[in-house]
Amino acid sequence: MSKKYLANRMKIKFILLIITIVALYVPLQAQSDSLIFDTKGTDFWLVFPPNFHNGKYSGSQMYYDDSLYIFITSDRPTTGVIEYMSLKGRTYSKNFSITDPTKIYTFSIFYPDFELLGYNDSGYNLDYQNNSEVITKLYFHILADNEITVYAHNQAVTTSDACLVFPTDILGKDYFIMSYNSDGKSDFGYLSTSSTPSQFVILATEDNTNVIIKPKQPTRFNGLKIQNIVLNTGDAYLVQADITETSLRTDLTGSEVHSDKPVAVFAGHQRSTVPNSPPASNPSRDYLLEQMPPIETWGQNALLIPYQQPSNATTLRNDIYRILAANNNTEIFINDVSVGKLNKDEFYEGQLTSPAHVRSNAPILVAQFKKTSDFTSSGGNNNYGDPFEMLIPPVEQFMTNYRVINTQAHEGIFSEAVYVEQFIIIVATDSSMASVLLDGNPIQLSFFKPIPTTKYFYANVRVSDGVHSISCNDKIGVYVYGYGPANSYGYVGGMSMKPYDYSPPQIVFADSCYSLRGTISDTLVSDSKINTIISAPESQVNVNVIIEQFNPYARQVKFSAKLNNFYEDGEFEIIATDSMGLSSTKKFEIPGFTLSVQNFRNGTKLPDHSKIYRIGKEFCYPVVIENYGKHNQNINDLILKNNTSNFRIVYNTPKTLNPGQIDTAFVCFNSPVDTNIIDTLSIVGDCGIRKIQSFNLTFRGDTNKPAVKAIVDPCNKTTNLVFTDSTIIDFGMASVDIIDTVNCLVTIEKFLPKYETVKIEVLDRYKDAIYHLSATDSAGFVTDVIDTIQGFTIAFPEINAGTNLFDYDSTMIGIINCKMLKVSNTGLLPITFDKNMYLTGNIIFSLPSIQLPFTINPGDIQLLNICFSPVHSAPEIQFDTLVLEFNCLAIKINILGLAEPFITDSKSKCNIPVVFTMDDLTSESYLGQSFPNPASDYSSFMFGLAENNYISLKIYDIYGAFRQTIFSGTLNRGNYKIQINTVELEQGVYFYTLTTENNNFTKTMVIRK
Repeated sequence: MSKKYLANRMKIKFILLIITIVALYVPLQAQSDSLIFDTKGTDFWLVFPPNFHNGKYSGSQMYYDDSLYIFITSDRPTTGVIEYMSLKGRTYSKNFSITDPTKIYTFSIFYPDFELLGYNDSGYNLDYQNNSEVITKLYFHILADNEITVYAHNQAVTTSDACLVFPTDILGKDYFIMSYNSDGKSDFGYLSTSSTPSQFVILATEDNTNVIIKPKQPTRFNGLKIQNIVLNTGDAYLVQADITETSLRTDLTGSEVHSDKPVAVFAGHQRSTVPNSPPASNPSRDYLLEQMPPIETWGQNALLIPYQQPSNATTLRNDIYRILAANNNTEIFINDVSVGKLNKDEFYEGQLTSPAHVRSNAPILVAQFKKTSDFTSSGGNNNYGDPFEMLIPPVEQFMTNYRVINTQAHEGIFSEAVYVEQFIIIVATDSSMASVLLDGNPIQLSFFKPIPTTKYFYANVRVSDGVHSISCNDKIGVYVYGYGPANSYGYVGGMSMKPYDYSPPQIVFADSCYSLRGTISDTLVSDSKINTIISAPESQVNVNVIIEQFNPYARQVKFSAKLNNFYEDGEFEIIATDSMGLSSTKKFEIPGFTLSVQNFRNGTKLPDHSKIYRIGKEFCYPVVIENYGKHNQNINDLILKNNTSNFRIVYNTPKTLNPGQIDTAFVCFNSPVDTNIIDTLSIVGDCGIRKIQSFNLTFRGDTNKPAVKAIVDPCNKTTNLVFTDSTIIDFGMASVDIIDTVNCLVTIEKFLPKYETVKIEVLDRYKDAIYHLSATDSAGFVTDVIDTIQGFTIAFPEINAGTNLFDYDSTMIGIINCKMLKVSNTGLLPITFDKNMYLTGNIIFSLPSIQLPFTINPGDIQLLNICFSPVHSAPEIQFDTLVLEFNCLAIKINILGLAEPFITDSKSKCNIPVVFTMDDLTSESYLGQSFPNPASDYSSFMFGLAENNYISLKIYDIYGAFRQTIFSGTLNRGNYKIQINTVELEQGVYFYTLTTENNNFTKTMVIRK
């Protein structure tokens, strides 16, 4: 910052002070609030740095596709004029009018005479200086009647970028350059004509503007020399990095520009690979362009947002970001983690792979760079996207309303649109996301993703070409970008440009027990004095804050704070703002006496240990002490109020507990006789004494028998008995004795005097087991335990134990044959079967459910009814298995049966012999075809009945005349085969019918003689 600039600032402050006095102390802040510093305006200056034009010397259509664009938007109708000058010194003007604010005014012009020409003439040669480091009259000057927003776009085939143009009223005098490494290439020992430099250009807005240029790395024609130049209105001065065989990556990032009058500074790169280290074989490249904000508009917080990657993006390498410092000892934090300190003009570079919060203790400038779309192209790259540079607005410069454009250009003989994927990034707080409107419509909250360590969220929103309005009830950030084949652009959607003075009020304080006192001062010569001091009620926790009364522009103000509750920490925040709007925010924490018994904290009733203990023994009670606050606490001593001989404290003091730390002290006590003892434990800290635990103890002798608990495994194989004598007044176990056992093994494990365990294992699980134990405690009290462990004590008197076979006689199809099985209980306890008794098949053999549950008393015999109901005849024996389960054991009885067909002889109504055979059951009625067919003397056929039914079987001749009744009568459900004598039927065709109560069936048969 120049001395002249500082002198001007002091002069302004002095004039404002005089105005304040004359205006009877009208607040200076009111004057500054009336000024709006943003990217809208009525006066703009613009110049285009060199691009790389692939078709400039090709003679092809590409030569005519490259153009310079100026896009203008407005919140309300307006008119204006664009005044511009060519490299040939000719001036032009173009009037414009915006009648519909939803539309864009687009100005485009063929580039050759209106874009600065650097030392690389689009790959033609590197031999001429052209406009590089030569004062050149070249500009676009945009004027409007009402406020407008202006965007610049340099469009060339596969190499383009855009930027937001700042109005003249927010231009500054002090700048640092944000650019990118030169893209130098070696060609067989010589510098390739495809080498393109890092670059920036200065454009003067007033005559006799003195400019100082301090390059960070050598420039093409002046090296590291500090350049002093004088520019007049509309003069442009292009500075390009020097590229040599030994320095292919020179970078002008961090170069300084200072002037005594406002200037516009545009920076970037003629055509860059991003990242360009390590070198790629044949990468695609793109133009970089951004207008630099003056240092006083930089902030200390920025939000890095990853771009939505193009739909066919390369997976090689990543987008990057840079953070540039304006002051020495600038510490950079990313997501609250320090990544180091930067000095003036130094930058930090990282890969942009996820959202992040960048903050610092001094002004910083942050930029994001889109990566190259193809690192191995052989000239036919159609991947969407390519490098562009985008400055990221400081959070301090966010606004509530934006009007932006997603630019579009056309190229080729068919004038095809260049940008096919358009996006807007919106950054908003968690509490304001719902109020964000894009073109009047809310954005789905699911689009927003969180930014670590902040309350901010971001959304990458796909949009169409053209003007877009974004608004919110809170300040938000907006970034705009778009992709085309090997092409892209990106720029910040707008921002506040309020200048900042980075000397806020100073806050100092001293604390004491449960309180503090402090002073806020703004006493430096350049300070504008204190305007406001607030401590927001929502920032105050358990404190009473007092700020002394003062008039605006005080040099010093005192404040104090005291805890409301001494047993809780307190905190509050002070925000002090000077008359230039600079503020200091300091959070204060006042430690309370935050030591107590764990989980008691600020309870109203003291924790009380009330319990009965046995006499004649010392017991120790753990007192868990917790530091529940946020500050270290000292335990200087632990004391008992009454300090009787019955108590002693086991704890070493002094001791310090860290926040959240717990520690345990033991309070030990005893009594030889029955009694009651009361006392209170307190902590002695740095700022006082606090009671933390009360004791109300009763001492008594043993009066209880031993207790017993049985744990039986589900299979009744093992029983574990636990004998205890362990209440607080018990004297403990003395012994456990085995009195008697039947069918079990008893094992005793001694854990005297607290308890004893007895393990009882059954020897034969098909018999009952009996045990008798006696437990004695140390006071002589006895507990006897006698119990029976039930075995699987059933038998089958009529079943051969070797075969376990239960057999049925032959049973005719359709008959239910039920048979009783004798079951006896040889044990001492009743045994019951329900779901633990079943047939594995349970289809032709069944257990009638009416007999369940099936209980057999000790020594008793019960009859179990099992039924056999065959459904078809077969020569094989039919079988099932009866399973009885108890105590995880199973007894199985094999059940067998034989099914017989039903056969009967009969005569028809006409006294014709008929033979019936039934050998199966069926679920549906039917009439089968006769056989043989034709027949002579005998004919047979099948029929089935789904249920018991009255039926008739009849024969009719071909003319429908009744000839005979084969059978009529009632038959049971089943499948039947019938044979009839056909001797008396003459040769011919006949019908035979089956008639049931619900159905009629008819078939045809032929008789041949």
